[in-house]
Amino acid sequence: MKWNLLRRGSTEVVFVVIVVLLLGLLPIMIMPVKGGTLSLTKGSWDCVGLDHNNVLDGPNQYVIQIHITNTAGVTALSVSGTLAWTTANTYINLGPNES
Repeated sequence: MKWNLLRRGSTEVVFVVIVVLLLGLLPIMIMPVKGGTLSLTKGSWDCVGLDHNNVLDGPNQYVIQIHITNTAGVTALSVSGTLAWTTANTYINLGPNES
């Protein structure tokens, strides 16, 4: 008899502890993300390349554009961007002071 009461009591204690932990974590789970939201829009073509096989004929520089819009009501701080290459090519690189 004594063992059954102890078992029942410890189940209730575990239940109360779980409820208290969940209620304690609730404000953290619903807290808004600080820093705002940035929206990115492509402003140039998807592909960069020559129109024909002669590399000396035609344009040899292309503009890559990404428009960044801050859609939050607060100023976005410490924003930076990096161009991630999907393939390597000897003839395609960034200009000076670009990353």
